[in-house]
Amino acid sequence: MNQSPTKFDTPTKMQSKLDLKMRKSGVPVALKRSPQFQLLDCFMLTYFHIPSFAEQILQYDDSIINEEGVTLLLQQLFVQLIFCKKKDTSAIDVYQFMKDDYNTRYKSVEEFLVRFFEKVDESISKYRTMLNEFVEEHPIRELFIGKFIKGNDETTFHLIKIDLENESFMEGLQKKFEQEDCSIKDLPKIMQFEITKKSSLVIMPTIYLDQFMYSNKGTIKQHQSDIKELMMKREEIIQKIKNVENYQQTSQSIPQILQMTINIIQEQREELIDGDEAIEGFISLIMDANQELEKLKDELDKMDQQIKLIMGSFNKIEYNLHAVIIYDGDYECVYIKNNEQCFFFEDGFAEIRKEFEIEIQYSPENLVYLIYQDKNLKSDYSFTGGQGNLLDMDDRKPYEQLIRKDLQQYAVQFNQKVDQELLFLKQQQQAEEVFQQYLTRMNKVQQLIQKKNSIQLPHLNNFATFLIYTQKKIDDFVKWQILDCSIRDVTGQSISDIKNMNAFAQKLSVLLQNQPQKAPTQLTVSKKDMQIMQIRLTEYVQYQQCTKVLTYSLECILQDKQLLALNAIRFINENSQNNIIVHLSQEILKAYMSHLAILTFKFHQQSQYHQLWDHIQWIMTYWPYINQVDLVHQQIFIMIKDLKKKASKKALNSDQQKIIKKFISSVEDKKSIDVGTNFLLRQDPFLESIALIDWNQDHYYWLPDKSENVSQQLQTNIQLIQQFLQLEFQFVRSIMQQQCTFNYDERIKMMLHNQL
Repeated sequence: MNQSPTKFDTPTKMQSKLDLKMRKSGVPVALKRSPQFQLLDCFMLTYFHIPSFAEQILQYDDSIINEEGVTLLLQQLFVQLIFCKKKDTSAIDVYQFMKDDYNTRYKSVEEFLVRFFEKVDESISKYRTMLNEFVEEHPIRELFIGKFIKGNDETTFHLIKIDLENESFMEGLQKKFEQEDCSIKDLPKIMQFEITKKSSLVIMPTIYLDQFMYSNKGTIKQHQSDIKELMMKREEIIQKIKNVENYQQTSQSIPQILQMTINIIQEQREELIDGDEAIEGFISLIMDANQELEKLKDELDKMDQQIKLIMGSFNKIEYNLHAVIIYDGDYECVYIKNNEQCFFFEDGFAEIRKEFEIEIQYSPENLVYLIYQDKNLKSDYSFTGGQGNLLDMDDRKPYEQLIRKDLQQYAVQFNQKVDQELLFLKQQQQAEEVFQQYLTRMNKVQQLIQKKNSIQLPHLNNFATFLIYTQKKIDDFVKWQILDCSIRDVTGQSISDIKNMNAFAQKLSVLLQNQPQKAPTQLTVSKKDMQIMQIRLTEYVQYQQCTKVLTYSLECILQDKQLLALNAIRFINENSQNNIIVHLSQEILKAYMSHLAILTFKFHQQSQYHQLWDHIQWIMTYWPYINQVDLVHQQIFIMIKDLKKKASKKALNSDQQKIIKKFISSVEDKKSIDVGTNFLLRQDPFLESIALIDWNQDHYYWLPDKSENVSQQLQTNIQLIQQFLQLEFQFVRSIMQQQCTFNYDERIKMMLHNQL
C-alpha cells in the first residue's frame, strides 16, 4: 500500500545514475580525465593493455628493494584497472608523483615519457637484478627505448615525431630518416610515433621497419636507385590508368565517352546502315582503349611484383598496430586493438567495438599517436582468454595466480573505499529523490485537503491528510509524516534512521533549506514526538479500518444482506473509539433497525412467518448496540412490544412468544439478557479480510491515486442509503426533534403508514 506517486515501472533515475558508474563484466576500466595530464591518461591505458609491460609492473615487489616510487603507484593503478568495481578510476597520483619528484611541469609528452620510463626502468631493473643474483636486466628499456645512429653518434628515443605533408605514414617516416641521415640501431619492442599532418591519415595495421635499420643500410643503398626508378615508373603507369579511367576529370572513362558518342549518332540517324564507317571507327577506338587499359594494368602488376621482390628481403621486422591516440587540445581518446576487438576510451568511458575503426574526423589541429608492437612480443599475461582474462569480473580464479596476494588485498581495500564513495553518492542521490517526492507528496496533500466533503469525513488517502484533519493545520507532525513516507519509499529506512546516514542527512537538510515554508523546523524527531505520532497512527489505521467496514455494511444493506450489514456495524461499535465513523454507524443503525422493525409488520400481514421470526431475533440481538440513552433505542423496543400484541398465534408459536415475553420483561426490569446471542455472526471472511490489521507491515500508508476516494466512496454509499431509507431517517429525526417515542397508532399517522 505504501506506493509512491512518483514511482513508475521503469528504473528510477537514481538507480540508473548508479548503474552508469558501475563497471560491467568484460568491459575494461576507463580513466577519469586528469587535469593538465589528460593526454597521458591515454598512454597509461595503452601501456596497461600491453601484457608484457603489465606483467613487469604487476610482478614488481617494492619490499625487495625497499623503494617507494612511481612504479609502485603505477602498480597500484594497474591493480585498480583490473579489480575496480566502478567503471573508471584515476591516474592522478602517478602524474603528481612525477611532477613533484622532478619539481617541474612537463612541456611535452616526449619529455614526460623520457622521465617516466627512466624511473620505471630503474625500479624494475633493481628488482630483476636482485632476483637474478645481481645479473643486470633492463626489461622496460627493451620494451620502450630504442637507439638512433647518425654518423658515429648514438642517441636514445622513446617517441618518433613525423610531420606529414601529403605523403603516407611510411613515406613520411622514410623522408624523416633521409633528411636526418639517421637509422635505427636498436629497435624497442614498442614503437611510438607522434604525427602532425596537413591531410587525412591512412592508418596502416602493419608496418615493416627493415629499411630503417642500420644493419640493413648497405643493402638498402645498393637497391635504393633501382627501387626509386621502379617507383617513378609505377607512378607514371598509375597516372596513365587514371587518364583512361577518368578522362579529363569527367568521372567517365574513354571507352564510356566513345560509347556515348555512338549512341548519339544512332539516335540522329533516320536509318541504320550496316557497316557505317563512323560507328565502326568509334567501336575500333573503344577496343583499342580497353586493350591499352589492360596493358597498363598488366605493367603495373609486373612493376609491383618487381618492387615486392626487391623489398621482400626487408619485410621481416614486422610491427602490428596496438593503439591510436587522438588529441586536439580539448579532447582526447584512444583506440586499443585487442585481438579481433577494439577498446575505445575517452574521459571516464570505455566501450568494446567489434572492429578497429577510427570514427573521428581528422583535422590539421589533431595530434595522432600511433603505437605499434613487435609481432613476436609474448607474455604469460592475457586480457582476453588464454591463461586468464583480466577483464572478466565474474571469474577471478585464472588471474589470481598471476597477481600477488598483497596486491589482491590492496584491491580489496581499494574497493572498500569505492564502496564508501558509492554509498556517499547513493545517499546524496537518494536525498535528491526523497526531496522531489516530498515536494510532490506535499502538493498532493494540499490538493486533497482543499476538497470539501458535505459529511466532513476525514481524508484517508494517507496519514498526512488524516493528521491535518485531526489537527486542523499543517505542522511538523504532518511534514515529518510526508518526509518519513518519502524516505521509506526511496531508502527502506525511516526518518528516525537518517542519523546513521550522514551524507543523506546533510544533502537533504541543504535541499529543505531552500523550501522553508514546506520544510519541517528540524529533521530529527524526538522520542516524545515519535510516541505522539504512533498514537495518531493507531487512530488513523482504526479510522481507515472502520471506514472500510462501514462502507461494506452499507453495500450489504443495499444488497438486502441484513445479517452481514448488522454484523459489520456491530464490529465498528465493539472495536472503535468515539469518532465520526462510529457516529455515522449509529445513525445508520437506528434507521436500519427501524426499517427491520417495519418489515416485521409487513411479514406478519403477508403471513411470511419464517422471515418474521428471523427479523425479530435480529432486532433483539443487535438492538443493544444502539446507544441506550438514545430515544430510538426505546422506540425499537416499543415496536417489538406492539408487534407481540398484534401477532397472531399462527405468526408466533408458544416458545417464540415466551422468548419475546422474557426479552420484554428483562428490559423493563433492566436486567441483562442473552436472547438471540447465538445469532451474532462471528465469522464473516470478507469482513475479517478488510478489518485485519497486520502491525508487522508499514502503515505509514500512501494509497495510490486509484484509491484516492476512500472516504468519498463511503459518502456515496451514505447518499444511496439515505435515499433507500428515506422514510426511516425521517422517522428517526422526528423522534430526536420531538424528544419522544411513538406508539403504533401515532406511527400510522406519520409517513410510515404506507409501510405499516
